[in-house]
Amino acid sequence: MPLKSITFPELFSRNTAALERAGYRPAMDLEALSARNRHRISTLLAARAHIEDLASTDDQREAYGRQRWEREFVRLGTIDRDQHLRSEGESLRWYLWNRMQSCRFKRFQELFCLPANFIVPRFTTDERGNVDFDGKPQVQSLSLKPCLVNPDLIPEKLLMDLGLCDFEEENGNTVRRLEQKRDVIPRLKQLWEAAVPLQKGHHRLLAIREPSAEVRARYPGIEGPPSSSLGTILYMREDESGRNGAAKPAWKPREPRPPRSFQAQHFSSVYAAHRKTFHESRVYEREIDQLTDMKEHLASMNGTLDAEWRTTTTASHKASLRARAQELLQRCRDLLSACENRYKVQACDLLAAVSNLTDSSGRENISVTMSKMVGAINRLMQRFEEMFPKGGYNQQDQMVLQRQIREHETVLKMFRRGVTERGDDPSSPLRPEELDRIRLAPFLVYAGRLREKCETYNDALGNGNRDMVIDTLIQMHVIGKFQAVRTCFEHVKQFTLDPAHIPVQRIRDFVRTLRELFSARQIFPDRVVEAYQAPFDRLERSLQILDDGLSRCAEQDRDISRRSALYRHLKEYLAAYDIEAIVRALP
Repeated sequence: MPLKSITFPELFSRNTAALERAGYRPAMDLEALSARNRHRISTLLAARAHIEDLASTDDQREAYGRQRWEREFVRLGTIDRDQHLRSEGESLRWYLWNRMQSCRFKRFQELFCLPANFIVPRFTTDERGNVDFDGKPQVQSLSLKPCLVNPDLIPEKLLMDLGLCDFEEENGNTVRRLEQKRDVIPRLKQLWEAAVPLQKGHHRLLAIREPSAEVRARYPGIEGPPSSSLGTILYMREDESGRNGAAKPAWKPREPRPPRSFQAQHFSSVYAAHRKTFHESRVYEREIDQLTDMKEHLASMNGTLDAEWRTTTTASHKASLRARAQELLQRCRDLLSACENRYKVQACDLLAAVSNLTDSSGRENISVTMSKMVGAINRLMQRFEEMFPKGGYNQQDQMVLQRQIREHETVLKMFRRGVTERGDDPSSPLRPEELDRIRLAPFLVYAGRLREKCETYNDALGNGNRDMVIDTLIQMHVIGKFQAVRTCFEHVKQFTLDPAHIPVQRIRDFVRTLRELFSARQIFPDRVVEAYQAPFDRLERSLQILDDGLSRCAEQDRDISRRSALYRHLKEYLAAYDIEAIVRALP
């Protein structure tokens, strides 16, 4: 079961309620209480002080250097007025935030900082409403170290996925989890600062890298990212439910837009992130179909009520109209009840208010019912308008990830070709620097092992050790075949994303072709490297089992339910093979 994140306001609320139950009042004399009550209240007050300490961001300013922080940055929550700008309070803060261009510094804060703790570089303004931030040309390279991260906004799952925390011992201790999250903030900042965008100028997709010397210098004594996270993907998307599930700030036309709230997902490989974009596309497609159907039915019912509900309408016809409208309203509410998107929540609330075709006083009121239905339709239309650009972002992400996958696969394929060519004449060295372009998981595993073997091969070639030359070429060839199988498995996973439309014959042909290529002994067919033979044979049998199973499926006319079962079986079968673990374990 996933851990439930808890916020500081929730902890303060619980603590306040416990103090009230204990009879505590701020001005009371604790010495006048019984020893038991005094101990109870003292314990609660100490817990409150500890929560306040955890919620404070002072330690982050101290780590940056308080005087330097005050000189270079300003916290938006402290700004209410500006001598040149007409906006005040929250509107002014949102205006200033929107004046700062999109950058990693800004996106990181939208992920992990409360809006009141957002910081911007020191700035000047003029009568025309211009805002000039100090050091504007360097905004894209601003360090994340001065950011005032709120520990309760860091999801436990993200930290566990990144390997920064495990929370195993603190599973039920929310305060201890917050302590761990606070302690890991410098490491999280360093990891994020070292990550590299997969698309220039955009920060939706980041690849985790080893920190450069420059980044490490900003975080002295801070451990780098776990090795298991290198090459993995951070994927940012807007949080439709609002920060921590809270309602999004209201926005009025002609007012500055409020800060956006983002969520970060971690993917263990570029393949997994790529699959996510296809899943997201299908989610949008299903939602468009569902909401379009709902909108049209509501509009039709609204028109029917407007045309047919009259004072002269017979009681029996009114009863029929009422039943049809109530059935439609209930069906729409059932579809919307679990939604988190603000527009769909608002539509659901509007429909719930007239579920019995009555107004707030409980009287049957068709005019109010129709008005609420129109309001719900308008909210659904707003959701459509919101979805269109998101669908575009998703498609853009899909293309970025697709390009990265193809580039990495091509680099490894070309290197494997060089290995195969040396099977005919193992007299020329290989160039390990060809693998330097490999930066993403899971390709890093294969590139790392190939680089090791490449150095061994080149050394053996220079020493005239022909047996070592041949054995190492075979080892590299087998590692390359494992990587080809990994690519095959990813294609099969791609084919099975939609259980209702699994192209069994196409998958079968694909697997069969790969099986033939995998089984072919293309270099030194009479030579066996024992330590590599057993894992090679196991994977070869796996491809055969997969091929045989797909052949049986292709011969049958499977209905949707049986295709869903096939999907589950394929998914479980492919998940059982951790090919990277096999390659890591090879000698």
